[in-house]
Amino acid sequence: MWEIWKARDGAIGGEISTTMAKLTIAKPGLMLSIFEENPHMFRDWLDELQSPMFTDFSGHELDDLNILRTDLIEVMTDYSENGDPSSLSMPKKLNVG
Repeated sequence: MWEIWKARDGAIGGEISTTMAKLTIAKPGLMLSIFEENPHMFRDWLDELQSPMFTDFSGHELDDLNILRTDLIEVMTDYSENGDPSSLSMPKKLNVG
């Protein structure tokens, strides 16, 4: 997946970004440790979160995108409050902690 992220284009970037969000929801500690080791990847991913990832280009995904966004915020907020204290800097960059 990381190699795909590095070589992404617009459409692939959106798909991979969504997968990364789902992995972050499922395994926040793991994903934050990966982002900690790859801060440039984290910054690029945050840029995707600002607009493209949560944009409903098809007109049929708004509910799913809102659920994904809400779940991501909830998990990151919970992780920043109850997770590994050494990873707190990453959720704060998402403005959720």
